[in-house]
Amino acid sequence: MWLVGVLASLVFAGCGGSSHKTSTATTTAPATTASTATAAKTSTSGIASRVLTSNELNGFKGSQPLVADTVKGWLAATDTPSQQVASETKRLTRLGFVAAAHEDLTGSGRGGASIVEQFKTPAGARSELANVVKGFKAGGGGPTTFPVPGIPAAVGFAATGAENVAFTSGDYYYLVGALVPAVNARSKAAIIAAAKRLYGRVHG
Repeated sequence: MWLVGVLASLVFAGCGGSSHKTSTATTTAPATTASTATAAKTSTSGIASRVLTSNELNGFKGSQPLVADTVKGWLAATDTPSQQVASETKRLTRLGFVAAAHEDLTGSGRGGASIVEQFKTPAGARSELANVVKGFKAGGGGPTTFPVPGIPAAVGFAATGAENVAFTSGDYYYLVGALVPAVNARSKAAIIAAAKRLYGRVHG
């Protein structure tokens, strides 16, 4: 899946073979449209509480998260290309997929996303993170990675016009990302701060 694949139009760098779409900068799941929304369900509790809240990413407002509790529903909600559905179904099933939530973020005419996936074991979550990083590095758009202090084993990655931070905590994999006018120290600091706020809230 691709990272902060917030809006289908965003160019977030995708994660490995994952179904999450991301702009060349971040995120794991693409923005959900009305047509894909029928494959999942909305919720304000449970896993949906593990995405960013409004202004945890400075200047961005959250929306009603889209939640899926089956691999099929998640792949549909993240607009996974039909030719990848079979392989992604096997991969996520093998990793022990339990449920996931995707939230679109909006701010100053820009898009972003907050994604969380739950697996049966911490190993499954770590494997998803590795898959996302691998996919990002294989993508185009001049991808680069950057350190994320304060979150163990977290990875920051950026490409033209977008930035993401991905990390795990226990059985959960998280990704936050946003489109930015220009990738620079200030924009990286903002996405890192948002990830740290989320990590502080969900860790433990």
